[in-house]
Amino acid sequence: MAHPPWRPPTTPPRLRMMLILGSTAGITIAAMGTAIAATSIHALPKRTSTSTVSPLRTATAPGTPRFFNYASPPGTADDAGEPSLGINWLSERTFSNSAGPIPNGGTSNYFGGFLPYMVKVVFSDCQSPALATWEQKPVILPATPRVFGDPILFTDHTTGRTFVSQLEGLTPLGSTTEFTDNDGDTFSPSEGSGLPSCIDHQTFGGRPFHAPLTPTSLYPHAIYYASQCVTHATCSISLDGGVTFGPGVPMFTIADCDGLHGHIKVAPDGTVYVPDKGCATASVPLLNGGQAAAIVSEDNGVTWSIRPIPDGSSPGEWDPSIGIATDGTAYLGYQAIDGHAHIAVTHDRGVHWSTSYDVGAQLGIENIAFPAVVAGDPNRAAFAFYGTTTSDAEGGSHNGGPDGDDPNSFTGIWYLYIATTFDGGQTWTTQNVTPGDPIQRGPICSGGDCRNMLDFFDASIDKEGRVLVGWDDGCIGGCVSGPPNSFTAKATITRQSGGMRMFSAYDPVEPRLAEAPGPTGSLVNSTVHLSWQAPDDGGAAITGYKVYRRIGGGSFMLLATVTQTNYTDTVDPTRQNFYRVTAVNSQGEGPYCQDVLPAAGAGPTACVVPGIQAVNDVNPDGSDNDSGQNTPPDSSVNIRDLSIAEPYVAPGVNQLVFTLQMTPSTGTVPPSSQWYIIWNRKTVAADGSDRRFVAMKTDLSGAESFAYGDFGPPIPLDGSVPPSNANTPTPLGAADFGSYDPASGTITIKLATSKADDTPRVAGDDLAGLNVRTYLARPDAGQKSQNNASDITVDGSYALVGNASCFCAVDRPPVAGLTASPTSGKAPLTVGFNGSTSSDPDAGDGVGSYTFNFGDGSAPVTQAGATISHTYKSASGSSGYFATLTVTDAKCGRPSLNTASVNIQVTGKKAPHRATATPEAAFQLTSIRNPVHRELDFELALDQDGPVRVRVFSSAGRRVADLLDAWMPAGTHALRWSGRDASGSPAAAGVYFVQAKAGARVTTTRTVLLP
Repeated sequence: MAHPPWRPPTTPPRLRMMLILGSTAGITIAAMGTAIAATSIHALPKRTSTSTVSPLRTATAPGTPRFFNYASPPGTADDAGEPSLGINWLSERTFSNSAGPIPNGGTSNYFGGFLPYMVKVVFSDCQSPALATWEQKPVILPATPRVFGDPILFTDHTTGRTFVSQLEGLTPLGSTTEFTDNDGDTFSPSEGSGLPSCIDHQTFGGRPFHAPLTPTSLYPHAIYYASQCVTHATCSISLDGGVTFGPGVPMFTIADCDGLHGHIKVAPDGTVYVPDKGCATASVPLLNGGQAAAIVSEDNGVTWSIRPIPDGSSPGEWDPSIGIATDGTAYLGYQAIDGHAHIAVTHDRGVHWSTSYDVGAQLGIENIAFPAVVAGDPNRAAFAFYGTTTSDAEGGSHNGGPDGDDPNSFTGIWYLYIATTFDGGQTWTTQNVTPGDPIQRGPICSGGDCRNMLDFFDASIDKEGRVLVGWDDGCIGGCVSGPPNSFTAKATITRQSGGMRMFSAYDPVEPRLAEAPGPTGSLVNSTVHLSWQAPDDGGAAITGYKVYRRIGGGSFMLLATVTQTNYTDTVDPTRQNFYRVTAVNSQGEGPYCQDVLPAAGAGPTACVVPGIQAVNDVNPDGSDNDSGQNTPPDSSVNIRDLSIAEPYVAPGVNQLVFTLQMTPSTGTVPPSSQWYIIWNRKTVAADGSDRRFVAMKTDLSGAESFAYGDFGPPIPLDGSVPPSNANTPTPLGAADFGSYDPASGTITIKLATSKADDTPRVAGDDLAGLNVRTYLARPDAGQKSQNNASDITVDGSYALVGNASCFCAVDRPPVAGLTASPTSGKAPLTVGFNGSTSSDPDAGDGVGSYTFNFGDGSAPVTQAGATISHTYKSASGSSGYFATLTVTDAKCGRPSLNTASVNIQVTGKKAPHRATATPEAAFQLTSIRNPVHRELDFELALDQDGPVRVRVFSSAGRRVADLLDAWMPAGTHALRWSGRDASGSPAAAGVYFVQAKAGARVTTTRTVLLP
């Protein structure tokens, strides 16, 4: 969990430290949002936040399980290594759409890393993908400071009780544990474990007592706590619902099994299982890493039996997992000796096992990590794991090399896989449920920075039989499209959306109607842009979407049937326009969720397609600005507007993107037709052409082509003889790219800026005299004059910004890396810090600044160089000093998503208290200069050593930036806020509150940031 696997005591165990979740200035911004009164902060309520969902490719085979991935919102559970996931069946809620009510299976509770809160997640299935609402539920005891720990959460889903715990890692001090019976609204303290408490790999479990014990008046189920004590592992039982525990009972010794075991599970009859990756066979301890096994108790934890899988040889890397069905059938998933994902089944509590099944063979999976198994009905189970199709032979060492900490030791890419069986384990179907979105690049390590996800993740089943997997994403942001790895641990839940479930009673009949999409929309001028994600398809491929509109209090009318997941509509912006979207498959038209009223959107930018509107052919009320002979005879040639963008593509690439919005049509592309976009040249060509064009054209069969060229001069108005090429296009070549979607009416053409004129165009130049003209069913040859056009616009213009100026719109964050030497010693101790392993994934960019926080209360240092030394003048105490590094990139000042960290242990005499504040202001935060235009300086007075967190909030209660999260000695300390939010952008002028919190004490100061 937080430490490396234990080995026999011939070599002392090497301790590896968990990364601390403390963040420095500008690193994270919480979505919890805090309510702040005018000048004081009291008990701060948490605000819910909704997250985005990553859609998967839906499987269209009826009955095949289908899944969606849900990432936590920014600022919520950003660093949640080795998470646990529990589901409270008692708090199930029902959400309805036009097809009727849909129960959500219960509330999901998530905990990992050193989070100071449990995350409560509620799924609403009115729409698909379901809307996930994440809410932070603060805990006290599990959030107290410690050097090492093991986060664990367990939900007794039929009673609704959830335990949240952190181990006092590598000490005999047990765990700090709280439990809740209302999904985090209130918590109560728990003893956490019996004695001896042991030091590592803690786990909670619970279910009915095994005969002859019966439920007590205090709680109907047995609650178990297990952990390992280096030489042996113990388990203790609670008879009062986890408030107190009896003494620990040895389960096995290191001569029997690997000391680091998996998560405890309890069968419906009270049989208790603890899986282990390596147990002895034939009296030979840990042969080849040993055999995967279940350690089983059939007497409420009094005695234990080791029951290995006969063909379960294991390399001893990752803890196995066990899932128990409603009749007691147990499925044990593990990493086999060849690194593959194997699973075996037992019907007699592990006395006999089936032949192990390689569930990854069908997809060529060579290495796995973090098995997590659940089971429902006797013949149904699911096995989730991280997997890669790269073998060590071709990719290096998948687990970090000889020392388990080398991020360059492996070239493979990892994804989340879920295998399911519906015939008792005879056959399995395995799916990559994060296709195109890796969860890690390179090794998944047992130490160092590449141990970002720590040691495990979790899986569970909701009341309706859906499979849910709670995991942490180690590859986000720019890492998704290419290296380097981000080394994050972003909280994510994968949830089943369709197909057969773990409980057959809740299986949907498939194929069936597709679920309801969840559209969102924005209104820009008189144009509405709707978009949605593909919903679950019901086991039959979606063939289209129907878009409906209601104006004011009128009735909904069908606007269009489209095949893409977006729609553009032209409206009267002075009226309220409501929309509904449904999905269509072979079974018919599915339901809708809610009516959507698009809100006014943010202003356009040239850096993001479609860009800046350059030409408009729509009246303010949304009607066509057409009349006379230029009234378009067909919607396909009816011009709405033209926008131009210059998004960043790559270094040195300069390209214009023309987005021509036509009226949506039936989907048939008319033959022998043209769509011309024309603008003035800087200088007249030798043949007299004074304009340039890009165009889409169709031939007699309706086949499309995209071209650019010169456009001849207009016909003289003085009656003189016009030149032969008057108003005549002369093609010069093919455009760089072109596409047309009649259903949405969108034509997209890309053209290198160098082709826009013979005289080079640069940033600041105008494309003047821009107009669009279309021709329906006309020969391509000859003049293309305004007077014979099917539709024509007034002239507009577009000012070039240059693609390079748009780099920051796609800039990927850098990755922080930190080393230190020495990491321990006697005060005064001078430590050299090195951030040179930090990197930036974008070509031509690099790390621009390094912010070091030494963790001893001294002010953070931001500098251009990667190395720095710092002298620790006093002892750190048992928790050590947690030094952190964040970096920003050179071009855009974008901060890293991760925080690199090292622990510095300093021994010697403790520094005396140096608090300079008066007794009445012994804990006080004071603004030095107020108001200010840029950086804001503060003075923090502390009367005692301890952990301190300093944050900046807006006047509306939104958390804007984190200034400090570290142990600090008593005294007076200088702090500075750069005036930027967590994304690195300048904060808006206004009133801000800076809050310092130490334990239960809070002090706040008010400051004003001027424009």
